[in-house]
Amino acid sequence: MRCKEPLRISVALICLILALPIPAFGESNSDEVLVLKDATFALELLSPLSTKANKKNDKFECKVLSPVEYAGAIVSGHLRKVKNSGKANGKSELDLAFDTITLADGRTGNFNAQVQEVNDVANASNTGLADPEGTVRGKSRVKISVKRAVKGALIGAAIGAIIAGPKGAMVGAAIGAGAAVTTTLAMNGPELEFKSGTQFTVITNSPSHRKPAP
Repeated sequence: MRCKEPLRISVALICLILALPIPAFGESNSDEVLVLKDATFALELLSPLSTKANKKNDKFECKVLSPVEYAGAIVSGHLRKVKNSGKANGKSELDLAFDTITLADGRTGNFNAQVQEVNDVANASNTGLADPEGTVRGKSRVKISVKRAVKGALIGAAIGAIIAGPKGAMVGAAIGAGAAVTTTLAMNGPELEFKSGTQFTVITNSPSHRKPAP
């Protein structure tokens, strides 16, 4: 039994190393932090999204409105899930995953965030909030929920359990789950749509580190 323990640890370490990104020859990963954890951003959707027209893995982009030091930066993401109920009493859903942020000076980093609030131009009303240009934006009635990717948690837990037993599994699951967070936007009805100009208030889940230049 004692001989098997080092072997198990070695196999786990090899799996972990293979899962890590490997920089190209002569290149090193940067530790520069572009965005801090728990930072609040106001994003404006640059193209429409809907459960009728879009499909899983479709890309989308948002322009940063605030904080002012990031204004004009572009946040890119993709749709992890699209569900169009097609029924008045059904539930339509869009799962948004934010991937990267590109600053005005060209620096790019990962961007992991979840939606806290939606100001939807489709539901604008006199009780909405006016932006600096005077456009009234009403708060959407869309239900918001946050999901963490199960796959990442399971992989992390498996590696952690091999190395350090149950305690290691808990730590590994936490690390794996933190790598992929999505926001589910849902509404009762045949379809869900967000027009260009819809604003999302999001909060970052982890620091954004600068990606090495290609």
